[in-house]
Amino acid sequence: YKFEDKFRIHIHKRIPMSAGLGGGSSNAAAVVRGIILLLKLRTNEADIIDVCRSIGSDVPFFFKEMPCRVQGTGEVLTPINVKRPFYALIVKPQTGLSTKEVFNRFDDSKSKAKSLAPIIQALENGDISMLAQHMFNDLEPAAISLCPEISLIKRTLLEEGLEAVMMTGSGSAVFALSEDFDKLEKAAKHQLKGHKVLLTKLKENTSL
Repeated sequence: YKFEDKFRIHIHKRIPMSAGLGGGSSNAAAVVRGIILLLKLRTNEADIIDVCRSIGSDVPFFFKEMPCRVQGTGEVLTPINVKRPFYALIVKPQTGLSTKEVFNRFDDSKSKAKSLAPIIQALENGDISMLAQHMFNDLEPAAISLCPEISLIKRTLLEEGLEAVMMTGSGSAVFALSEDFDKLEKAAKHQLKGHKVLLTKLKENTSL
C-alpha cells in the first residue's frame, strides 16, 4: 500500500508500559486500522496481517480484535469462541520489565511442551477451575528472578480466593480472571496498595 498522506497521531495510553500486555503492539494495530479507515483503503485481511506482522509478531493479534490462539510468527490466528463474560483484574507493580531481559533469563531447556486444548475448552465453557488448572506461562520464573513482586502479587490474589491467576506475557503485570466482577473488585481494594490496578472485561466472540 502506497500513499503520500501524512498523519499526526496522538495516542492516549491506558495500557501500562513494560507490563507484558502488548501496549505498544496494540497501539500499532490501532494506527494501522485508523489509516485504513481514514483513507478508505480497499484491503484484504491476509495483506493487512502481513503488514502488521512486519511491524511486530503480536500486532496481527491486536488487529484481529478478538480472543485467538496465535501460532507461527504471529500470522496464524484461530479465534476462540468465548461467549461467557470473563472479567479481568490486572495488577502492575512499580517495577517494569524489558521483554529482552526476561528472554535473556529464560531457560527453554526447562520448558516442556503443553497442550492448549484444555485452556481453549475452559475459555469456551466458562470453566474457571479448569482454566486455573491448565493455564501456564513459561516466562514466569525468569521474570520473577528480575521482579520478585510478581510472586507476592500472585500470592495475594490467590489468598483473596481467586483461582485463575498468572503473569501477563513477559511481565511484570499479573492478571486474575473471574466471572464474578464483585470478587475481583473486592480483591482490587485490598492488599494491593502501591501497584497500578485495572479492572476490565474480556472481549467476547459474539460474531462466531
